[in-house]
Amino acid sequence: MRKRPNIVLIIIDALRQDHLSCYGYPKKTSPNIDKIAKEGLLFENFYSTSCWTVPSHASLFTGLYPTEHQTNDGESLLNPNLLSLPEKLKNQGYTTIGFSDNPYISKFLDFSRGFDLFEDPFFREDIIDWRTFVKKRKHKKGIAKYIEILKYLFEQKKEGKKFLSSIKAGLQLKFFEFFEAKFKRGDKGAKRVLQKIKKEKSKLLKEPYFLFINFMEVHGPYRPPLRYSPFLLNHPFWFFLAPYPNAWDYYVKGKDFFKEIDQLLPFYDAEIRYIDKIIGDLFEELKSKNTIFIITSDHGEKFGEKGQINHIYSLDEVLIKIPLIIWGCGKGRIKKFFQLTDLHWGIVELAGLKENPPWHSFSIFGNFEKPSVFCEYFLWNERYLRKKYPLSIVKKYFDHQIKAIIKDQWKYIKNFTTKKEELYFLKDDPQEKNDLSSKNPEVLE
Repeated sequence: MRKRPNIVLIIIDALRQDHLSCYGYPKKTSPNIDKIAKEGLLFENFYSTSCWTVPSHASLFTGLYPTEHQTNDGESLLNPNLLSLPEKLKNQGYTTIGFSDNPYISKFLDFSRGFDLFEDPFFREDIIDWRTFVKKRKHKKGIAKYIEILKYLFEQKKEGKKFLSSIKAGLQLKFFEFFEAKFKRGDKGAKRVLQKIKKEKSKLLKEPYFLFINFMEVHGPYRPPLRYSPFLLNHPFWFFLAPYPNAWDYYVKGKDFFKEIDQLLPFYDAEIRYIDKIIGDLFEELKSKNTIFIITSDHGEKFGEKGQINHIYSLDEVLIKIPLIIWGCGKGRIKKFFQLTDLHWGIVELAGLKENPPWHSFSIFGNFEKPSVFCEYFLWNERYLRKKYPLSIVKKYFDHQIKAIIKDQWKYIKNFTTKKEELYFLKDDPQEKNDLSSKNPEVLE
């Protein structure tokens, strides 16, 4: 009987496939990942199931599409009625360890379920769970709100929560967008994870183990460590000091973001180069004959394609076509079409679980090929958006339901809110510039 392999699963959040040099990007953004890909499997046609973090990760953790697992909102818990990937592996005898610097892939949304150890900077046992408080509070304005906060603070202090640390955590949560998304520079936690694994590897990683990491370095705001910042590309000094631009504000306030895209892209690439160094060090630390090393993403990023930025509102290729590299299961380039759901079932197979995928999914290690790719987008976080923008703006820019199917090189996209339909032939038009919906009614149908 084959020994169960250790499984290392790395998500590089917001990483586009076409910005890795092993996928043909002309800049050498990923020499370490390139080396791992050369020694392993590189999947050329690998897709997410959505265009942003929560539904994509939920598909990876459950093996189901967003419409099935129903974890699609910025406040919805990982479906408690479904066994998650770490739970399945834990039941199989795996030591399960998780690290995440993503506020969504955290204990707050129950993505920690099934892990023996799960570390994220947004949750500690000895401080107040402010998100739970915010959901349940009665007063949202005026002095009554602050009286309620103080009362809750002192109640929690009696239960052993740290008073000052809880206040600090509450302020960080309240002003996360201002202090983190606008002004934070350098490493976003990858170095801390690497150092912890190096220091405590023998204690943490009892074989067989499943190690899951979500790296946020490639996700905006793009503020790589200074030695990776492209100083030599004639960027004005203010660009290194100015607040990171809020993409949504450019949509809804009519600001001209696109003149800054040429300045942003080198920083995005620099972030890739930095996380590539971290992954190279991690790979050297963990590689062994009995370890499977998996590198992928949850979605991509837009830099002006179809007049859009960021990574929500659409299901275009730059958002849903993501990298997948697997070391330890052979060598070669795989042209078959697969998705994050199929990666779930591939890992289940690696771990020796006898569980059959649903009808629409296949193990990435099987002889089958997915007949079609299916992706979905639902409203991201209605309560947050309505707090930030007028309802008319939320409806116009955010509150859409979009689905896409890719089959036989044709890609069909339908916005169920606006009723708009799009059709592209990806073989000739991979950048989706030529909508053929009016010229090919029979294919559209």
